[in-house]
Amino acid sequence: MRRRPDPEVVRRRNVALGLVLLAAAAVGLFWAFTRPHPLAHPYRLRAVVTSATGVHPGLTPVRIAGVEVGRVAKVTTYDGTRNSLLTMNLDHDVPPIRTDATLKVRPRLFLEGNAFIDLQPGTPRGRNAPSGYMVPLRNTSIAVSLPHVLGALTSDTRTSLKRALQALGTGFRFPAHGLTGGKALNNVLREGARMLPDSAIVADATAGTQRDDLSKAIDGFGRAAEGLDSAGPHLSGLLAHLRQTNAAFASESRAVTETVRQLPGALASTRAAALRLRSALPPALALTRATDDALPALPAALSSGVPWLGHLQSLLSPDELGGDLEDLVPATRSLAAAQSPATGLFTELDRLSQCANGVLTPTATARIADGPRTSGTSTWSEFLSMLVGLNSTAQSFDGNGPLIRGLLSGGATRITTGTSRQQAEPLYGNALSPPLGTRPAASVPAAPSKRDVACSRNRVPDLNGPAAAIGPADGSANGGR
Repeated sequence: MRRRPDPEVVRRRNVALGLVLLAAAAVGLFWAFTRPHPLAHPYRLRAVVTSATGVHPGLTPVRIAGVEVGRVAKVTTYDGTRNSLLTMNLDHDVPPIRTDATLKVRPRLFLEGNAFIDLQPGTPRGRNAPSGYMVPLRNTSIAVSLPHVLGALTSDTRTSLKRALQALGTGFRFPAHGLTGGKALNNVLREGARMLPDSAIVADATAGTQRDDLSKAIDGFGRAAEGLDSAGPHLSGLLAHLRQTNAAFASESRAVTETVRQLPGALASTRAAALRLRSALPPALALTRATDDALPALPAALSSGVPWLGHLQSLLSPDELGGDLEDLVPATRSLAAAQSPATGLFTELDRLSQCANGVLTPTATARIADGPRTSGTSTWSEFLSMLVGLNSTAQSFDGNGPLIRGLLSGGATRITTGTSRQQAEPLYGNALSPPLGTRPAASVPAAPSKRDVACSRNRVPDLNGPAAAIGPADGSANGGR
């Protein structure tokens, strides 16, 4: 017959089995949430934050892009300050942490409670951070929660804030210089929108082009401030002079404004001068190189010139050139007195030169087109040929001896001119052949003479233009002239 188990033994056995199951579940949950790796050494990261509110060792998780990668292991005070030092253990498979990594203490969801660490691993430009690396305070931040705000708004602070808001509303409401504060602020914001792109460029340039440029600039500003602080009385004197300078500028504000208005034109002229200087630099450089080649021969030239200077000293002695100087001084004074009349003479000569270069010379070198009888030479050459012809005509009679011998020539064609200006009757002659025409035609009026216009300003006459037209062969179009 089988004995029935003792109920007390069964109860104790069930209790022991339940405790074992609870322990196994606890170990499984702990393994699931903490994921410990017994063979791996955790990556340790430290960070300095201004406040560790809501951060608890062993409970506060560290997340990268929302994925938990470790937990906070220790929270201590940083170097005796009011800041906190967080020590975090990260998983062995965490993404590489760079030296420019940043983190922020953020509040968790309501059901999660406390806070979590939002870690940004950094950019590829940063170096790999070794285990134990400490993120500096400038790369950390905390989320501002309602308790922080309420803790900062004390009674005095709230009263001051209330007064500031009332004064701000008064400033926005009441007009000044034709504009209310609100309208003026709108104008400022409108101009600020135009200024923001340039401000972004300036802010980007402030960061520098190399690593730590901004920190070096801030360090330089700090040293400059220390130097100004050590200046003491000299700085106050400098500020006094600056105030005087500003007052002088204020009194001459119109002149300064006009100067600034003229500045673009001056800058344009300066740029043009700089371009000319740039074009002049290569010849100057070539001259410098040539001079450089000649410099070795300069000592020899100076040495050879020393004896000549001795002879020159003798020439300038009172017995030589010194006596002539006494006679040259009155002549120099007379030449100085003749300078004023000579200036007028040179002015007239300059005008004559301009007339000759601009009008007379082009006219003398022009070529007249005369159909089949075109000579192809300049008017000046034809004038000289005419003088030779007149000389030949003058040789057609001879007055040597007791008789006058003349050579008369002519033809059957009779030519009659109109009434000349010098005589009250026409002139007659006989030609060997009938004339082809009269040139220039008298029907073309002569260009009027303008005595009030400088010769150099006149146009070069067109010897083959309308004024050189060919008239009728019988001269009927000459109008009796």
